Amino acid sequence: SQLVSKRMIKQAGDDDENPAGSIINLSSIAARRTHPDLMAYSVSTAALDQMTRSLAVALAPNRIRVNSIALGSVMSASLQSTLKENRDFRDDIEKHTPLARIAAPNELVETAQFLASDAAGFMTGQILTIDGGRTLLDPVAAPAH
Repeated sequence: SQLVSKRMIKQAGDDDENPAGSIINLSSIAARRTHPDLMAYSVSTAALDQMTRSLAVALAPNRIRVNSIALGSVMSASLQSTLKENRDFRDDIEKHTPLARIAAPNELVETAQFLASDAAGFMTGQILTIDGGRTLLDPVAAPAH
């Protein structure tokens, strides 16, 4: 973020009319959930969320917006591999996700494109959650599908 923001500021020059850039961090819903087996990951994503908010304030005078996408389960290559080995894990994810599915990678891409676009020109310091509603539920009270 430090390196790219310096370059954005330099490229934008003195043109106060146009934005200098947009930084999009990728975070996780683990930042807001308690996962004892994933403590280091949860803490580091929570720190990334705070860094997103802090950078948004620090870089705003330079016309740079900083936002983050907090992901639930996205069908990455590593998740695909894990699911091949453990079908119960997929069932568990879907059971605890109101939309009852795992996100496709293009859904993340479209969210990032929105955040980088002029349509999000007045958004900074925000953490957008893309998780199919998973963080809305207490796992104990999750509906059965």
